[in-house]
Amino acid sequence: MQMKNQGKSQHRCFQRHSHQFNHRFNQQKGITLIGFLIVLSLTVFVAFMGIKIVPVYIDHYSVIQAMKGVQKEPGIQTATPGKIKDLFFRRLYVSYVDGVEAGHVKVSRANGRTLTVKYSVQKQMVGNVDIIIHFDDSVILGLK
Repeated sequence: MQMKNQGKSQHRCFQRHSHQFNHRFNQQKGITLIGFLIVLSLTVFVAFMGIKIVPVYIDHYSVIQAMKGVQKEPGIQTATPGKIKDLFFRRLYVSYVDGVEAGHVKVSRANGRTLTVKYSVQKQMVGNVDIIIHFDDSVILGLK
């Protein structure tokens, strides 16, 4: 008998607390229309920026891989600067990278033979608003 009464009092207590919880929950309406529009516009803006910027960084990754490939070429330290640039641009051609031109590539004798690629990419965002991304990378040739 005592167990039954104890169970009923616990049940009443639970009902009282769940009623208070449901009352508070019913007062909450969620996000407003203005809040939803702000969140939606921020999401669209970030997605739009990603669509414009991610391909630039994918191309840059291909440039880095081409530089590392030239770096590991056998006999690259004794190759002429023209031969080094030719090997580099062949690798870029295979990767379909077209933002790097011959004027952006330099072969120098600083710290051994160094291949330096310095270029900028300009992408139009909206109307007359552009974004410019600068890249400047170097590798020492002949390192494995």
